[in-house]
Amino acid sequence: MKQISFRDPIGKVYESNNRIYRAINKNKKKFFEKLLSEDWYKTLVNEEKIQISYWLKDINNDLNYFNIEHKKFDFPIFPHEMCSEQLYESALLTLEIAIVAFKHKIILTDASAWNVLFDKSKPIFCDITSFEEWKGEKLWFAYGQFCRHYVIPLILAKYLKTNTANLFLTNRDGINPEDAQHLLGFKTIKSFCALEVITLPTIFKNKKFIDINLSKKELNEKIFLNTLYRLKKYILNLKPIINKSIWTEYENSRKHYSLNDLTIKYNFLNEAFKMIKGSVLDLGCNQGEYSYLAEKNGLKVIASDFDQNCLNKLQSNINLENITVCYLDICQPTPAIGWNNKEHRSFLKRSNNKFNLVLCLGLLHHLIVAERIPLNFIFETISTITNEYALIEYIDKDDEKFKEISYFNRDLYSDFTVKVFEKNVLKKFIIIKKVNLEYLKRTLYLIKKI
Repeated sequence: MKQISFRDPIGKVYESNNRIYRAINKNKKKFFEKLLSEDWYKTLVNEEKIQISYWLKDINNDLNYFNIEHKKFDFPIFPHEMCSEQLYESALLTLEIAIVAFKHKIILTDASAWNVLFDKSKPIFCDITSFEEWKGEKLWFAYGQFCRHYVIPLILAKYLKTNTANLFLTNRDGINPEDAQHLLGFKTIKSFCALEVITLPTIFKNKKFIDINLSKKELNEKIFLNTLYRLKKYILNLKPIINKSIWTEYENSRKHYSLNDLTIKYNFLNEAFKMIKGSVLDLGCNQGEYSYLAEKNGLKVIASDFDQNCLNKLQSNINLENITVCYLDICQPTPAIGWNNKEHRSFLKRSNNKFNLVLCLGLLHHLIVAERIPLNFIFETISTITNEYALIEYIDKDDEKFKEISYFNRDLYSDFTVKVFEKNVLKKFIIIKKVNLEYLKRTLYLIKKI
């Protein structure tokens, strides 16, 4: 049994035989028995806003703990892989749960963004031991953490167009007010929100304001609840703005594709999706045009891209589809992070032989030209990610877009031909089916791992 979480002072999380267990201090057993039986809690579980938990008999012979099992997510997305729209939705879920719980005299003692994961299109809260009985205090002790993990990163995204996923790669506990003040400068005066969570804490950083007077419980309750509602108002005003970019407008401006070629491509992909079962990784998903098509054919999709605006737009549009948005630059995939680099595995490690299909559409020339990735390296990576199929769009050196991005360096790709492309394919795959586009110098390949 492998311990995968150790930061919780009252519990430990383990993985064994592809199942997730949590051992919780036995002194908390009565509280959690009552919590899991509460109607409001069960409603949030049924709505898939809180991770499902099951009671277990002792599994590790440690009498100091009782044990539960959690529903295991297939491919969860963590804060360092979320677009800012996902972080925004994560913040709203955290506050929704905190407000509902507080109305039943239960508080969240932990408001970490790492407590919320994405599995499919919606966030889900996964830290049951963050719940605790309210003792009458008027200060939400998780307030500062919520601001560091949610409010401040979303302020930086709004005013500086900061990539929130990258913030969490090097700042596990979020962004502190002093650092945010240094980055924003006078921009903090633009909103009461920034003044409250950044400027004032920076000014009074050496002052301690502790008020744990429990004598006026009714008043404290009102103050506590007002704090949660005020934070919710702040978050709603920080909904990410989708800025226009070359990629957000791509689906409406790809004049290099004829209507007939788009039809050929759609039909080829649709037929391929019908014959494949399981999960799909869409590399360079843009706004998810083909992720949606795969999902409609019953496939579970991880839709990845490096363009935050595209991902924000996609995340805003998906509803109950079996699509999980993931911020990913495949040329610099998410590394292993945390203590000893073992708390969160790298994206490639988690993806090893994970997906039944990898989509690589309209991406090859960017990898080869813009990133200078050798063709054999590309197929090596794809072959480690897929356990069965890949769909690749070959883009010839004489293609309009290939010429556009290679420009003065076109001579470097004089030997890049379909023959060379297929030779590299056949080192790791067999070619199941291919089709040429009529107007463009492109070919679609369905290939299968050897």
